[in-house]
Amino acid sequence: MRMLSGARRRQCMAEGGWNYRYKEPKTYNPAPQMSRAKDATVLGVTSVQSKLVDAIQGRLTMQLVHGKDGGRGERLCHPHILYASTTGKTLVDTWQLGGYSSHALPNWTPLEVARIEGLQLLPDRFESAVGYNPTNRRRYARILASV
Repeated sequence: MRMLSGARRRQCMAEGGWNYRYKEPKTYNPAPQMSRAKDATVLGVTSVQSKLVDAIQGRLTMQLVHGKDGGRGERLCHPHILYASTTGKTLVDTWQLGGYSSHALPNWTPLEVARIEGLQLLPDRFESAVGYNPTNRRRYARILASV
């Protein structure tokens, strides 16, 4: 096991931490938080994710078709949080107001971003819905954007 110099150790601490057990830099680097939609393109995310970040930060209502619906119809939603789940999928939790659903509406609906088609942002603004809890770390492994 190789010991690093004090200067290199300080540099490692500044870059993300130090693993004292193994006396080496930590390999974990948390993903940066997206603050604006223009940052999304820098991070290599899709245009759908960029629109979702705009909708979440602007608290804009959105209309979309989710691919798993098999083209059954559109959904009308208020997006609250864009996140990477513990399984590695990118999801958006929405408060769904109308459109296709297997549950009574309004209700919370997690949507897989990869299956979203025809996303349109509407000028209507919203407030946070009942039950919104962005501090649930079991559910939200990595938050990309939230209201």
